Amino acid sequence: METTYSRHIIWLCLLFITALGFAGCSDDKDNDIPEVIHAEYKYMATVTDKDNNPIKGIKVTLVGYNSFTSSQKVAEFITDKNGKFESEFYCEAEATVKIIEFADVDGEQNGGEFATTSINVSQMETTQIKESKDNYLGAFKRSINIKLSPKEAGKEEIE
Repeated sequence: METTYSRHIIWLCLLFITALGFAGCSDDKDNDIPEVIHAEYKYMATVTDKDNNPIKGIKVTLVGYNSFTSSQKVAEFITDKNGKFESEFYCEAEATVKIIEFADVDGEQNGGEFATTSINVSQMETTQIKESKDNYLGAFKRSINIKLSPKEAGKEEIE
């Protein structure tokens, strides 16, 4: 008798849980989760020394932030023989690039040792190249010309 009573309670609980699951389903468009608002960005820079000579071999790091981490590396590039780098388009919704770091990683090979520097993306020239639509804010190109200073002798850099 006790086993039959327990089975009935289990079946009633399962029916109740199933009914709750179906009650949560809805075709109501007002309850849909909204799409994430996002934009695309392409980053470009030309890196030169104080005499406007292009510097090849500079490591360029895009650093982003989101609600879960204080900072994260989004991507890294190395400047070409003309001192240039160009990223692909990055969709920024969760992580947003805020800082770009420039570091001399090959020492004397590129004509001298240069001090590491960083910029905020707000310092870059921003041009919209694709229009916005709905939750898509559009595509943008961010560019800047950076002059690196020679590394001071006897000073250690922290990376």
